Amino acid sequence: MDECCKREVFEETGYEVEIIKQLFIKEGISYGVQVEVHFFEVEIIRGHAKIQDPDQLIYDIAWKSIEEIQKLELNFPEDRSLLIELINRKMNK
Repeated sequence: MDECCKREVFEETGYEVEIIKQLFIKEGISYGVQVEVHFFEVEIIRGHAKIQDPDQLIYDIAWKSIEEIQKLELNFPEDRSLLIELINRKMNK
């Protein structure tokens, strides 16, 4: 699973990453297909931001504050609270 994450991040963003740890697994149905999405904490080790998303779900690569995340239009809005929770947990360490 780690290698899949590294490949996907590189293919869609241009960044090479190292896995720090797995954070969460989300299961559900997307477009009528059962899916399992794995969330990882990663560290960027090299590369430059470059959107190359064949599904056209990535509109921007940028660091966002919690306030900005709360205002974003997301393709998967159910992820908003999870992202904010993970950021808060990381900031409070």
